[in-house]
Amino acid sequence: MPNISTLPRTVLDGVTVGANQYESGNIVSAAMSETLIKVATVSITNAQMLALRATPITLVSAPGAGKVTEFISAVILFDRTAVYTEADDNMAVRFDSTTGLIVSEAIEATGFVDAAADAVTVAIPKVDPLGVKTLCENKALVLHNTGGDEYGGGNAANVVRVRTQYRVHPTGF
Repeated sequence: MPNISTLPRTVLDGVTVGANQYESGNIVSAAMSETLIKVATVSITNAQMLALRATPITLVSAPGAGKVTEFISAVILFDRTAVYTEADDNMAVRFDSTTGLIVSEAIEATGFVDAAADAVTVAIPKVDPLGVKTLCENKALVLHNTGGDEYGGGNAANVVRVRTQYRVHPTGF
């Protein structure tokens, strides 16, 4: 039998190997452990970046009752046409909303949103983001501008892509 990892994706579409069902080269079986590392990709428009303080962008949907999402990291890519202006307006990954528990270290905006060319940064998890059940159970992960003002400037052609790595855990609550 050939090594599955070397087969073209089209060969794997609809194939079942053991308990795993493949679609587009990805395992989609419900038999997979829920705690495996997953990746979610979100594209943020210029208009969304300009409103990021008031309206955080959902990176990972809420996992459901009795579950909590563990933020592992996020790679943030700025496909730049024109810079944003910012006055110490950093970003963070947090649970749920503009006031939710912050789960990432501060994401430095200076040198990123105002970069002279396309830019990349990596968000890392906050050390020990302690929170009670109501702050973290069944909450989405969002990207938020934590500064005092919205970003300015930009260009309609700007796109920010965020690839978030995360895991979902049952809480047992």
